[in-house]
Amino acid sequence: MRNKRVEINELEKAAATLQSLVGKLEKCAPKLKAGSAQVSLVNNRLAALNVALGLMQCYADLLLEQETALATLEKLKTEGKEKTVTYRELFGKKLLNKTMLERLARYTP
Repeated sequence: MRNKRVEINELEKAAATLQSLVGKLEKCAPKLKAGSAQVSLVNNRLAALNVALGLMQCYADLLLEQETALATLEKLKTEGKEKTVTYRELFGKKLLNKTMLERLARYTP
């Protein structure tokens, strides 16, 4: 698995690019004839870009949560606190995040 920080930086760059496209489409929309197929196309593309941005943010958030959970689990383990509620909750969160990250990765090129 690649470095999470590098991956998050790449996600932020891609999100900035998508945000730029959203801005350009929003500027074009008022110039189009109301009710035309072009307006519908622009609106559909805006909606798709916003969904993509949301999924990218979700992925980045999960990566950060996973990194934090792993670090905390390691700390608790070195302190011999593997039987605590906190450790067990974080372990469950780690498994859930891993599953979600794998599922999101399955749908990305």
